[in-house]
Amino acid sequence: MNIKFKTIWILFFLILIVKQLAWIAFIPLWQFPDEQAHFAQVQNLVEASSKTGEERATTSREIYESEVILGTDRNDLGNNNYTYHPEFNIEYTDTTEGKFESVIKSFPNEYRSDRVIREATGYPPLYYQLDSLLYRLVYNSDLINRVFFARLINIFLFGFFTIVIYRIGLELFNSKYFSLLFTVMVTFHPMLSYISCGVNSDNLFNLLFAVGILLSLRLLNRGWQVSTVLLMFIILFLIMKTKPHGVLLALLYLFPVCYLLIKGRRAWIKYVLVFSVLLFFAFGSPLRSLIQGEQFLPEIGPLQDMPPLSFDGFFAHLRQKIVLSYRLILPWYWGVFRWLSLTYPRAVHRIINLVILFGGIGLLLAIHNVICFRAKSMLKSKLFFFLIYASAIYFFILTSYDYLFTQTYGFSFGFQGRYFFPVISAHMALLLIGIKTLFSTFKISMKFLKCLGLAMIGLHFYAHYFVSASYYAAVTLGQSFRFASQYKPLFFKSPYLEIISILLLILYGLFSYKFLQVRYDKEN
Repeated sequence: MNIKFKTIWILFFLILIVKQLAWIAFIPLWQFPDEQAHFAQVQNLVEASSKTGEERATTSREIYESEVILGTDRNDLGNNNYTYHPEFNIEYTDTTEGKFESVIKSFPNEYRSDRVIREATGYPPLYYQLDSLLYRLVYNSDLINRVFFARLINIFLFGFFTIVIYRIGLELFNSKYFSLLFTVMVTFHPMLSYISCGVNSDNLFNLLFAVGILLSLRLLNRGWQVSTVLLMFIILFLIMKTKPHGVLLALLYLFPVCYLLIKGRRAWIKYVLVFSVLLFFAFGSPLRSLIQGEQFLPEIGPLQDMPPLSFDGFFAHLRQKIVLSYRLILPWYWGVFRWLSLTYPRAVHRIINLVILFGGIGLLLAIHNVICFRAKSMLKSKLFFFLIYASAIYFFILTSYDYLFTQTYGFSFGFQGRYFFPVISAHMALLLIGIKTLFSTFKISMKFLKCLGLAMIGLHFYAHYFVSASYYAAVTLGQSFRFASQYKPLFFKSPYLEIISILLLILYGLFSYKFLQVRYDKEN
Protein backbone atom coordinates (compact mmCIF):
# COMPACT_ATOMS: atom_id res chain seq x y z
CA MET A 1 0.00 0.00 0.00
CA ASN A 2 1.56 3.30 -1.11
CA ILE A 3 1.73 6.51 0.94
CA LYS A 4 -1.39 8.02 -0.66
CA PHE A 5 -3.48 4.95 0.15
CA LYS A 6 -2.15 4.89 3.71
CA THR A 7 -3.14 8.54 4.13
CA ILE A 8 -6.62 8.03 2.75
CA TRP A 9 -7.15 4.96 4.93
CA ILE A 10 -6.11 6.88 8.04
CA LEU A 11 -8.60 9.60 7.09
CA PHE A 12 -11.19 6.96 6.27
CA PHE A 13 -11.02 5.36 9.70
CA LEU A 14 -11.01 8.74 11.43
CA ILE A 15 -14.18 9.83 9.63
CA LEU A 16 -15.66 6.37 10.21
CA ILE A 17 -15.19 6.67 13.98
CA VAL A 18 -16.41 10.27 14.17
CA LYS A 19 -19.45 9.78 11.92
CA GLN A 20 -20.59 6.75 13.93
CA LEU A 21 -19.92 8.66 17.15
CA ALA A 22 -22.05 11.52 15.79
CA TRP A 23 -24.98 9.17 15.12
CA ILE A 24 -24.67 7.83 18.67
CA ALA A 25 -24.43 11.32 20.15
CA PHE A 26 -27.27 12.99 18.26
CA ILE A 27 -29.93 10.25 18.20
CA PRO A 28 -32.05 10.48 21.37
CA LEU A 29 -32.60 7.72 23.88
CA TRP A 30 -34.75 4.82 22.55
CA GLN A 31 -34.87 6.22 19.00
CA PHE A 32 -32.90 3.45 17.30
CA PRO A 33 -35.11 0.54 16.16
CA ASP A 34 -36.22 -1.57 19.14
CA GLU A 35 -33.29 -0.29 21.19
CA GLN A 36 -35.22 -0.42 24.46
CA ALA A 37 -36.03 -4.11 23.89
CA HIS A 38 -32.42 -5.05 23.10
CA PHE A 39 -31.03 -3.00 25.98
CA ALA A 40 -33.53 -4.75 28.26
CA GLN A 41 -31.93 -8.08 27.34
CA VAL A 42 -28.49 -6.67 28.19
CA GLN A 43 -29.85 -5.42 31.51
CA ASN A 44 -31.57 -8.73 32.27
CA LEU A 45 -28.31 -10.56 31.68
CA VAL A 46 -26.52 -8.40 34.25
CA GLU A 47 -29.37 -8.06 36.76
CA ALA A 48 -30.67 -11.65 36.53
CA SER A 49 -29.82 -12.52 40.13
CA SER A 50 -32.08 -9.78 41.56
CA LYS A 51 -35.16 -10.22 39.36
CA THR A 52 -38.48 -9.13 40.87
CA GLY A 53 -41.92 -8.11 39.56
CA GLU A 54 -44.36 -9.95 37.33
CA GLU A 55 -43.37 -13.51 36.45
CA ARG A 56 -43.77 -13.17 32.67
CA ALA A 57 -42.50 -9.57 32.42
CA THR A 58 -39.14 -9.03 30.72
CA THR A 59 -38.54 -5.26 30.80
CA SER A 60 -37.56 -3.31 33.90
CA ARG A 61 -39.49 -0.48 35.51
CA GLU A 62 -36.45 1.72 34.88
CA ILE A 63 -36.73 1.29 31.11
CA TYR A 64 -40.52 1.47 31.06
CA GLU A 65 -40.72 4.68 33.13
CA SER A 66 -38.11 6.34 30.91
CA GLU A 67 -40.13 5.34 27.82
CA VAL A 68 -43.24 6.97 29.28
CA ILE A 69 -41.30 10.18 29.94
CA LEU A 70 -39.72 10.21 26.47
CA GLY A 71 -42.88 9.27 24.55
CA THR A 72 -41.67 5.92 23.20
CA ASP A 73 -43.90 3.59 25.22
CA ARG A 74 -46.07 1.65 22.80
CA ASN A 75 -49.81 1.05 22.79
CA ASP A 76 -51.62 -2.20 21.97
CA LEU A 77 -50.99 -1.62 18.24
CA GLY A 78 -47.25 -1.27 18.78
CA ASN A 79 -47.24 2.48 18.10
CA ASN A 80 -45.92 5.33 20.23
CA ASN A 81 -46.09 9.13 20.09
CA TYR A 82 -43.49 9.25 17.29
CA THR A 83 -44.96 6.56 15.04
CA TYR A 84 -46.30 8.17 11.84
CA HIS A 85 -45.99 11.61 13.49
CA PRO A 86 -42.85 13.36 12.17
CA GLU A 87 -43.96 16.60 13.81
CA PHE A 88 -43.89 15.15 17.34
CA ASN A 89 -41.07 15.92 19.75
CA ILE A 90 -40.80 15.93 23.50
CA GLU A 91 -40.87 19.24 25.34
CA TYR A 92 -37.38 20.75 25.44
CA THR A 93 -35.97 23.28 27.89
CA ASP A 94 -33.59 26.09 26.93
CA THR A 95 -30.72 24.50 28.87
CA THR A 96 -28.56 21.42 28.33
CA GLU A 97 -30.66 19.39 30.78
CA GLY A 98 -34.02 17.91 29.86
CA LYS A 99 -37.19 18.71 31.79
CA PHE A 100 -37.34 15.24 33.37
CA GLU A 101 -33.67 14.29 32.97
CA SER A 102 -33.03 14.44 36.72
CA VAL A 103 -36.01 12.12 37.28
CA ILE A 104 -34.54 9.46 34.98
CA LYS A 105 -31.10 9.85 36.53
CA SER A 106 -32.50 9.42 40.04
CA PHE A 107 -34.34 6.13 39.44
CA PRO A 108 -33.50 3.79 42.36
CA ASN A 109 -31.44 0.67 41.70
CA GLU A 110 -34.48 -1.49 42.49
CA TYR A 111 -36.08 -0.29 39.23
CA ARG A 112 -33.42 -2.18 37.25
CA SER A 113 -34.60 -5.62 38.32
CA ASP A 114 -38.31 -4.89 38.86
CA ARG A 115 -39.80 -6.19 35.61
CA VAL A 116 -43.18 -4.76 34.68
CA ILE A 117 -43.91 -5.34 30.95
CA ARG A 118 -43.06 -7.88 28.24
CA GLU A 119 -40.89 -6.15 25.66
CA ALA A 120 -37.31 -7.41 25.97
CA THR A 121 -35.84 -9.47 23.15
CA GLY A 122 -34.96 -13.12 23.73
CA TYR A 123 -32.21 -13.75 21.19
CA PRO A 124 -29.13 -15.95 21.63
CA PRO A 125 -26.70 -14.30 24.06
CA LEU A 126 -23.46 -13.52 22.20
CA TYR A 127 -24.06 -9.83 21.38
CA TYR A 128 -25.63 -9.14 24.76
CA GLN A 129 -22.71 -10.76 26.58
CA LEU A 130 -20.33 -8.45 24.71
CA ASP A 131 -22.44 -5.38 25.38
CA SER A 132 -22.85 -6.29 29.04
CA LEU A 133 -19.12 -5.61 29.48
CA LEU A 134 -19.72 -1.90 28.86
CA TYR A 135 -22.87 -1.99 30.99
CA ARG A 136 -20.82 -3.39 33.88
CA LEU A 137 -18.10 -0.80 33.29
CA VAL A 138 -20.53 1.99 34.24
CA TYR A 139 -22.78 -0.17 36.41
CA ASN A 140 -23.11 2.45 39.14
CA SER A 141 -24.12 5.19 36.69
CA ASP A 142 -27.64 6.25 35.77
CA LEU A 143 -29.71 4.75 32.94
CA ILE A 144 -28.74 7.42 30.39
CA ASN A 145 -25.01 6.79 30.87
CA ARG A 146 -25.45 3.02 30.70
CA VAL A 147 -27.42 3.13 27.44
CA PHE A 148 -25.00 5.47 25.68
CA PHE A 149 -22.00 3.46 26.89
CA ALA A 150 -23.71 0.31 25.59
CA ARG A 151 -24.02 2.01 22.20
CA LEU A 152 -20.26 2.58 22.00
CA ILE A 153 -19.42 -1.08 21.40
CA ASN A 154 -20.99 -0.72 17.97
CA ILE A 155 -18.16 1.57 16.83
CA PHE A 156 -15.72 -1.34 17.29
CA LEU A 157 -18.07 -3.74 15.50
CA PHE A 158 -18.48 -1.30 12.62
CA GLY A 159 -14.70 -0.86 12.41
CA PHE A 160 -14.22 -4.62 12.01
CA PHE A 161 -17.13 -4.67 9.56
CA THR A 162 -15.34 -2.04 7.43
CA ILE A 163 -12.14 -4.08 7.31
CA VAL A 164 -14.13 -7.14 6.23
CA ILE A 165 -15.91 -5.15 3.51
CA TYR A 166 -12.58 -3.93 2.12
CA ARG A 167 -11.26 -7.51 2.05
CA ILE A 168 -14.44 -8.58 0.23
CA GLY A 169 -13.71 -5.84 -2.32
CA LEU A 170 -10.19 -7.15 -2.86
CA GLU A 171 -11.47 -10.71 -3.35
CA LEU A 172 -14.02 -9.47 -5.90
CA PHE A 173 -12.15 -6.81 -7.85
CA ASN A 174 -8.46 -7.44 -7.06
CA SER A 175 -8.05 -3.65 -7.14
CA LYS A 176 -7.38 -1.19 -4.32
CA TYR A 177 -9.22 1.53 -6.25
CA PHE A 178 -12.45 -0.43 -6.65
CA SER A 179 -12.14 -1.97 -3.18
CA LEU A 180 -11.97 1.51 -1.66
CA LEU A 181 -14.92 2.71 -3.74
CA PHE A 182 -16.89 -0.40 -2.80
CA THR A 183 -16.09 0.11 0.90
CA VAL A 184 -17.24 3.74 0.73
CA MET A 185 -20.52 2.66 -0.89
CA VAL A 186 -21.23 0.19 1.90
CA THR A 187 -19.98 2.02 4.99
CA PHE A 188 -21.50 5.39 4.05
CA HIS A 189 -24.87 3.81 3.34
CA PRO A 190 -26.99 6.08 5.57
CA MET A 191 -29.49 3.56 6.93
CA LEU A 192 -26.77 0.98 7.65
CA SER A 193 -24.68 3.62 9.45
CA TYR A 194 -27.71 4.67 11.47
CA ILE A 195 -28.79 1.14 12.40
CA SER A 196 -25.22 0.20 13.32
CA CYS A 197 -25.14 2.66 16.24
CA GLY A 198 -28.08 1.49 18.35
CA VAL A 199 -28.10 -1.31 20.91
CA ASN A 200 -29.12 -4.16 18.61
CA SER A 201 -27.75 -7.64 17.93
CA ASP A 202 -28.22 -6.97 14.19
CA ASN A 203 -24.84 -5.21 14.31
CA LEU A 204 -22.92 -8.34 15.29
CA PHE A 205 -25.04 -10.46 12.96
CA ASN A 206 -24.25 -8.19 9.99
CA LEU A 207 -20.53 -8.36 10.81
CA LEU A 208 -20.46 -12.16 11.09
CA PHE A 209 -22.52 -12.62 7.92
CA ALA A 210 -20.09 -10.35 6.06
CA VAL A 211 -17.22 -12.51 7.33
CA GLY A 212 -19.11 -15.54 6.00
CA ILE A 213 -19.37 -13.88 2.58
CA LEU A 214 -15.63 -13.09 2.67
CA LEU A 215 -14.73 -16.70 3.51
CA SER A 216 -17.01 -17.99 0.75
CA LEU A 217 -15.27 -15.73 -1.78
CA ARG A 218 -11.89 -16.82 -0.48
CA LEU A 219 -12.86 -20.47 -0.92
CA LEU A 220 -14.00 -19.78 -4.49
CA ASN A 221 -10.80 -17.89 -5.32
CA ARG A 222 -8.21 -20.04 -3.59
CA GLY A 223 -9.77 -23.45 -3.50
CA TRP A 224 -9.64 -25.95 -0.66
CA GLN A 225 -7.87 -24.58 2.43
CA VAL A 226 -8.31 -26.20 5.83
CA SER A 227 -7.90 -22.86 7.63
CA THR A 228 -10.70 -21.28 5.57
CA VAL A 229 -13.08 -24.18 6.18
CA LEU A 230 -12.36 -24.14 9.92
CA LEU A 231 -13.03 -20.40 10.03
CA MET A 232 -16.30 -20.95 8.17
CA PHE A 233 -17.47 -23.37 10.87
CA ILE A 234 -16.35 -21.02 13.67
CA ILE A 235 -18.26 -18.10 12.13
CA LEU A 236 -21.31 -20.32 11.62
CA PHE A 237 -21.19 -21.30 15.30
CA LEU A 238 -20.83 -17.66 16.43
CA ILE A 239 -23.61 -16.37 14.20
CA MET A 240 -25.99 -19.07 15.47
CA LYS A 241 -25.19 -17.75 18.96
CA THR A 242 -26.22 -14.27 17.76
CA LYS A 243 -29.52 -14.80 15.90
CA PRO A 244 -31.70 -17.89 15.35
CA HIS A 245 -31.62 -17.36 11.58
CA GLY A 246 -27.82 -17.52 11.62
CA VAL A 247 -28.29 -20.95 10.03
CA LEU A 248 -28.89 -19.07 6.75
CA LEU A 249 -25.13 -18.69 6.54
CA ALA A 250 -24.90 -22.44 5.95
CA LEU A 251 -27.01 -22.01 2.80
CA LEU A 252 -24.57 -19.34 1.66
CA TYR A 253 -21.66 -21.75 2.19
CA LEU A 254 -23.33 -24.33 -0.03
CA PHE A 255 -22.44 -22.35 -3.15
CA PRO A 256 -18.62 -22.50 -2.83
CA VAL A 257 -18.70 -26.03 -1.39
CA CYS A 258 -20.87 -27.32 -4.26
CA TYR A 259 -18.74 -25.44 -6.79
CA LEU A 260 -15.56 -27.08 -5.48
CA LEU A 261 -17.32 -30.44 -5.32
CA ILE A 262 -18.20 -30.21 -9.01
CA LYS A 263 -14.77 -28.90 -10.03
CA GLY A 264 -12.66 -31.15 -7.80
CA ARG A 265 -13.84 -34.57 -8.91
CA ARG A 266 -10.66 -36.31 -7.73
CA ALA A 267 -11.11 -34.96 -4.22
CA TRP A 268 -14.85 -35.47 -4.04
CA ILE A 269 -14.75 -37.39 -0.74
CA LYS A 270 -13.49 -34.45 1.34
CA TYR A 271 -15.98 -32.07 -0.25
CA VAL A 272 -18.87 -34.45 0.38
CA LEU A 273 -17.66 -34.79 3.97
CA VAL A 274 -17.53 -31.00 4.45
CA PHE A 275 -20.92 -30.68 2.75
CA SER A 276 -22.49 -33.29 5.06
CA VAL A 277 -20.95 -31.90 8.25
CA LEU A 278 -22.07 -28.40 7.26
CA LEU A 279 -25.68 -29.48 6.76
CA PHE A 280 -25.74 -31.48 9.99
CA PHE A 281 -24.12 -28.67 12.00
CA ALA A 282 -26.60 -26.08 10.76
CA PHE A 283 -29.81 -28.03 10.30
CA GLY A 284 -29.47 -31.08 12.55
CA SER A 285 -31.42 -29.60 15.45
CA PRO A 286 -34.32 -28.13 13.39
CA LEU A 287 -34.56 -31.37 11.40
CA ARG A 288 -34.74 -33.45 14.58
CA SER A 289 -37.48 -31.18 15.95
CA LEU A 290 -39.36 -31.47 12.66
CA ILE A 291 -39.19 -35.29 12.71
CA GLN A 292 -40.29 -35.40 16.36
CA GLY A 293 -43.27 -33.13 15.64
CA GLU A 294 -41.92 -30.23 17.71
CA GLN A 295 -41.49 -26.53 16.95
CA PHE A 296 -38.66 -26.32 14.40
CA LEU A 297 -38.62 -22.60 13.55
CA PRO A 298 -38.91 -19.54 15.85
CA GLU A 299 -42.53 -18.30 16.07
CA ILE A 300 -43.70 -21.23 13.89
CA GLY A 301 -45.54 -24.13 15.54
CA PRO A 302 -45.16 -27.86 14.80
CA LEU A 303 -45.79 -28.93 11.22
CA GLN A 304 -48.97 -30.83 12.09
CA ASP A 305 -50.51 -27.66 13.58
CA MET A 306 -50.02 -25.60 10.43
CA PRO A 307 -52.87 -24.83 8.04
CA PRO A 308 -52.61 -26.36 4.54
CA LEU A 309 -49.67 -25.12 2.46
CA SER A 310 -49.51 -25.03 -1.34
CA PHE A 311 -47.06 -24.10 -4.08
CA ASP A 312 -49.67 -21.82 -5.64
CA GLY A 313 -50.11 -20.01 -2.34
CA PHE A 314 -46.37 -19.70 -1.87
CA PHE A 315 -45.73 -18.30 -5.35
CA ALA A 316 -48.59 -15.83 -4.92
CA HIS A 317 -46.95 -14.73 -1.67
CA LEU A 318 -43.57 -14.50 -3.43
CA ARG A 319 -44.99 -12.28 -6.18
CA GLN A 320 -46.58 -10.05 -3.55
CA LYS A 321 -43.26 -9.66 -1.72
CA ILE A 322 -41.40 -8.80 -4.92
CA VAL A 323 -43.88 -5.98 -5.61
CA LEU A 324 -43.72 -4.92 -1.96
CA SER A 325 -39.92 -4.81 -2.17
CA TYR A 326 -40.07 -1.96 -4.68
CA ARG A 327 -42.92 -0.04 -3.09
CA LEU A 328 -42.04 -0.38 0.59
CA ILE A 329 -38.87 -2.31 1.41
CA LEU A 330 -36.57 -0.40 -0.97
CA PRO A 331 -37.37 3.03 0.55
CA TRP A 332 -37.03 1.48 4.01
CA TYR A 333 -33.67 -0.03 2.99
CA TRP A 334 -32.29 3.43 2.24
CA GLY A 335 -33.78 5.32 5.14
CA VAL A 336 -36.84 5.31 7.39
CA PHE A 337 -36.28 6.90 10.79
CA ARG A 338 -38.02 8.08 13.97
CA TRP A 339 -40.24 5.05 14.56
CA LEU A 340 -41.50 4.97 10.94
CA SER A 341 -42.38 8.66 10.90
CA LEU A 342 -39.58 10.10 8.76
CA THR A 343 -38.11 9.38 5.35
CA TYR A 344 -36.38 11.43 2.66
CA PRO A 345 -38.26 13.79 0.34
CA ARG A 346 -39.60 12.07 -2.78
CA ALA A 347 -36.93 13.71 -4.97
CA VAL A 348 -34.17 11.96 -3.01
CA HIS A 349 -35.84 8.56 -3.39
CA ARG A 350 -36.29 9.18 -7.12
CA ILE A 351 -32.58 9.90 -7.53
CA ILE A 352 -31.73 6.72 -5.62
CA ASN A 353 -34.15 4.71 -7.77
CA LEU A 354 -32.62 6.21 -10.92
CA VAL A 355 -29.12 5.12 -9.86
CA ILE A 356 -30.46 1.63 -9.07
CA LEU A 357 -32.17 1.53 -12.48
CA PHE A 358 -28.89 2.38 -14.23
CA GLY A 359 -27.15 -0.26 -12.12
CA GLY A 360 -29.83 -2.81 -13.03
CA ILE A 361 -29.44 -2.13 -16.76
CA GLY A 362 -25.68 -2.47 -16.39
CA LEU A 363 -26.16 -5.68 -14.45
CA LEU A 364 -28.13 -7.20 -17.33
CA LEU A 365 -25.25 -6.27 -19.65
CA ALA A 366 -22.82 -7.81 -17.16
CA ILE A 367 -24.81 -11.07 -17.11
CA HIS A 368 -24.74 -11.07 -20.92
CA ASN A 369 -20.97 -10.53 -20.89
CA VAL A 370 -20.39 -13.30 -18.34
CA ILE A 371 -22.45 -15.81 -20.33
CA CYS A 372 -21.49 -14.84 -23.89
CA PHE A 373 -18.20 -12.94 -23.69
CA ARG A 374 -16.18 -14.07 -20.70
CA ALA A 375 -13.21 -12.06 -21.90
CA LYS A 376 -15.26 -8.86 -21.48
CA SER A 377 -16.50 -9.80 -18.02
CA MET A 378 -15.15 -7.59 -15.22
CA LEU A 379 -15.52 -10.32 -12.61
CA LYS A 380 -14.92 -14.03 -12.52
CA SER A 381 -18.18 -15.74 -13.36
CA LYS A 382 -18.14 -17.85 -10.19
CA LEU A 383 -17.84 -14.71 -8.03
CA PHE A 384 -20.49 -12.87 -10.03
CA PHE A 385 -23.04 -15.65 -9.72
CA PHE A 386 -22.19 -16.10 -6.04
CA LEU A 387 -23.24 -12.47 -5.42
CA ILE A 388 -26.52 -13.09 -7.23
CA TYR A 389 -27.02 -16.35 -5.32
CA ALA A 390 -26.33 -14.68 -1.94
CA SER A 391 -28.84 -11.90 -2.62
CA ALA A 392 -31.49 -14.24 -4.04
CA ILE A 393 -31.27 -17.04 -1.46
CA TYR A 394 -31.51 -14.57 1.43
CA PHE A 395 -34.64 -12.99 -0.05
CA PHE A 396 -36.12 -16.40 -0.87
CA ILE A 397 -35.62 -17.79 2.65
CA LEU A 398 -37.05 -14.69 4.34
CA THR A 399 -40.04 -14.86 2.00
CA SER A 400 -40.51 -18.56 2.77
CA TYR A 401 -40.44 -17.86 6.50
CA ASP A 402 -42.91 -15.00 6.08
CA TYR A 403 -45.22 -17.33 4.12
CA LEU A 404 -45.20 -19.87 6.96
CA PHE A 405 -45.74 -17.08 9.49
CA THR A 406 -48.63 -15.64 7.47
CA GLN A 407 -50.29 -19.04 7.14
CA THR A 408 -49.88 -19.62 10.88
CA TYR A 409 -51.08 -16.28 12.23
CA GLY A 410 -53.09 -14.78 9.39
CA PHE A 411 -50.85 -11.73 8.97
CA SER A 412 -47.34 -11.07 7.67
CA PHE A 413 -44.28 -11.04 9.90
CA GLY A 414 -43.43 -7.76 8.19
CA PHE A 415 -40.33 -7.12 6.11
CA GLN A 416 -38.06 -4.23 7.02
CA GLY A 417 -35.30 -2.91 4.79
CA ARG A 418 -32.70 -3.47 7.51
CA TYR A 419 -33.41 -7.21 7.47
CA PHE A 420 -31.40 -7.37 4.23
CA PHE A 421 -28.27 -5.66 5.56
CA PRO A 422 -26.48 -9.00 6.16
CA VAL A 423 -26.09 -9.19 2.36
CA ILE A 424 -25.59 -5.46 1.72
CA SER A 425 -22.06 -6.19 0.51
CA ALA A 426 -23.52 -8.36 -2.27
CA HIS A 427 -26.09 -5.66 -3.12
CA MET A 428 -23.53 -2.84 -3.34
CA ALA A 429 -21.08 -5.03 -5.27
CA LEU A 430 -23.76 -5.83 -7.86
CA LEU A 431 -24.71 -2.14 -8.09
CA LEU A 432 -21.07 -1.18 -8.61
CA ILE A 433 -20.59 -3.94 -11.21
CA GLY A 434 -23.69 -2.77 -13.08
CA ILE A 435 -22.63 0.88 -13.22
CA LYS A 436 -19.05 -0.10 -13.98
CA THR A 437 -20.30 -2.21 -16.91
CA LEU A 438 -22.30 0.76 -18.26
CA PHE A 439 -19.20 2.97 -18.05
CA SER A 440 -17.17 0.37 -19.91
CA THR A 441 -19.86 -0.15 -22.56
CA PHE A 442 -20.16 3.57 -23.32
CA LYS A 443 -16.40 4.24 -23.01
CA ILE A 444 -16.74 6.51 -19.96
CA SER A 445 -13.55 6.88 -17.93
CA MET A 446 -13.55 4.81 -14.75
CA LYS A 447 -12.23 7.79 -12.80
CA PHE A 448 -15.74 9.26 -12.93
CA LEU A 449 -16.95 6.33 -10.84
CA LYS A 450 -15.61 8.30 -7.89
CA CYS A 451 -18.76 10.40 -8.27
CA LEU A 452 -20.69 7.35 -7.06
CA GLY A 453 -18.64 7.29 -3.86
CA LEU A 454 -18.99 11.04 -3.37
CA ALA A 455 -22.75 10.75 -3.92
CA MET A 456 -22.96 8.14 -1.15
CA ILE A 457 -20.91 10.36 1.16
CA GLY A 458 -23.22 13.28 0.32
CA LEU A 459 -26.34 11.17 0.96
CA HIS A 460 -24.93 10.09 4.32
CA PHE A 461 -24.16 13.69 5.30
CA TYR A 462 -27.65 14.78 4.26
CA ALA A 463 -29.34 11.90 6.09
CA HIS A 464 -27.52 12.65 9.33
CA TYR A 465 -28.42 16.33 9.16
CA PHE A 466 -32.00 15.56 8.06
CA VAL A 467 -32.66 13.16 10.94
CA SER A 468 -30.94 15.31 13.58
CA ALA A 469 -32.83 18.42 12.47
CA SER A 470 -36.13 16.56 12.82
CA TYR A 471 -35.46 16.22 16.54
CA TYR A 472 -33.72 19.50 17.32
CA ALA A 473 -35.06 22.16 14.94
CA ALA A 474 -34.78 25.53 16.72
CA VAL A 475 -34.58 29.26 16.09
CA THR A 476 -30.80 29.39 16.50
CA LEU A 477 -27.96 26.91 16.05
CA GLY A 478 -26.98 27.28 19.69
CA GLN A 479 -30.48 26.38 20.80
CA SER A 480 -30.41 23.29 18.57
CA PHE A 481 -27.27 22.09 20.32
CA ARG A 482 -28.89 22.76 23.72
CA PHE A 483 -31.88 20.66 22.65
CA ALA A 484 -29.54 17.91 21.43
CA SER A 485 -27.73 17.91 24.77
CA GLN A 486 -30.79 16.89 26.76
CA TYR A 487 -31.12 13.34 28.12
CA LYS A 488 -27.49 12.67 27.19
CA PRO A 489 -24.33 11.84 29.19
CA LEU A 490 -21.99 14.73 30.00
CA PHE A 491 -19.61 13.80 27.14
CA PHE A 492 -22.47 14.12 24.61
CA LYS A 493 -23.66 17.52 25.78
CA SER A 494 -22.69 20.98 24.56
CA PRO A 495 -19.87 21.96 23.91
CA TYR A 496 -18.75 18.41 23.05
CA LEU A 497 -21.50 18.07 20.45
CA GLU A 498 -20.18 21.17 18.68
CA ILE A 499 -16.65 19.74 18.77
CA ILE A 500 -17.84 16.44 17.25
CA SER A 501 -19.78 18.33 14.55
CA ILE A 502 -16.87 20.60 13.58
CA LEU A 503 -14.43 17.69 13.53
CA LEU A 504 -16.83 15.69 11.35
CA LEU A 505 -17.21 18.55 8.86
CA ILE A 506 -13.42 18.93 8.61
CA LEU A 507 -13.00 15.19 8.05
CA TYR A 508 -15.75 15.16 5.41
CA GLY A 509 -13.87 17.85 3.50
CA LEU A 510 -10.42 16.26 3.87
CA PHE A 511 -11.57 12.77 2.98
CA SER A 512 -13.59 13.93 -0.04
CA TYR A 513 -10.57 15.90 -1.29
CA LYS A 514 -8.21 12.93 -0.86
CA PHE A 515 -10.77 10.55 -2.34
CA LEU A 516 -10.94 12.68 -5.50
CA GLN A 517 -7.15 12.46 -5.76
CA VAL A 518 -7.10 8.65 -5.85
CA ARG A 519 -6.01 7.68 -9.35
CA TYR A 520 -7.64 4.90 -11.30
CA ASP A 521 -5.04 2.40 -12.43
CA LYS A 522 -5.99 -0.83 -14.17
CA GLU A 523 -3.27 -2.57 -12.18
CA ASN A 524 -4.20 -0.96 -8.88
